[in-house]
Amino acid sequence: MEYPKIKGITYGVRFYLWGSIIKGSDAGFTQCGTNHFFAILAGWLFGKKRGFLTGASAGFVSNFFVFGGQGPWSIFQVVGWGIAGFLGGILKEIKPSKNYFIFWLRSILPILMIVVIGTLLFEMIVNLGWFFFMPTNIFALFLFGLPFLLVHLVTNILFSLLLPFARKIIYEKGHFNEKELCVDIINKLGGSPYLGWFKRIKERAAKQ
Repeated sequence: MEYPKIKGITYGVRFYLWGSIIKGSDAGFTQCGTNHFFAILAGWLFGKKRGFLTGASAGFVSNFFVFGGQGPWSIFQVVGWGIAGFLGGILKEIKPSKNYFIFWLRSILPILMIVVIGTLLFEMIVNLGWFFFMPTNIFALFLFGLPFLLVHLVTNILFSLLLPFARKIIYEKGHFNEKELCVDIINKLGGSPYLGWFKRIKERAAKQ
């Protein structure tokens, strides 16, 4: 297994643990805010598949630490959080820039769109889940769930404002930017007449 993949898996496990523990400790306040945060962050860093797995895993484990625990609703919650992580993978092409403020401005609109869509899908899936287990008026279910939707939407949006900062810090401190650093060094060294072989290597790599 390649080193970058191992590193990605270890950070995915960390997100999964952080999301589980933090959600368990603040269940009465932020509800699903932290799970969405870590799921989307994992998707942004590692892609749609790992984002889905992180969101679903953290959601399942965190239910052991909250009031109500596991139940039929867990299936639908896990799917909802997994989808949030999957949607986070859409952000993967947005790379951090040296200027954090510019990076924040460039990424915040797509982040907010994904957070809002992910939250709405989560609520819709969970409400439909209750309808399957306790058949009743579907409109009454969605109406009853409206206060929870508003709380989740506000907390998820507030957490999402920190996503660009978390993305940049983890990307750099976790050395996921090694490839970009190496390319930058090679480009600089390639300008030297004594290091022309760098250019030849780059040209061969480009032809392959």
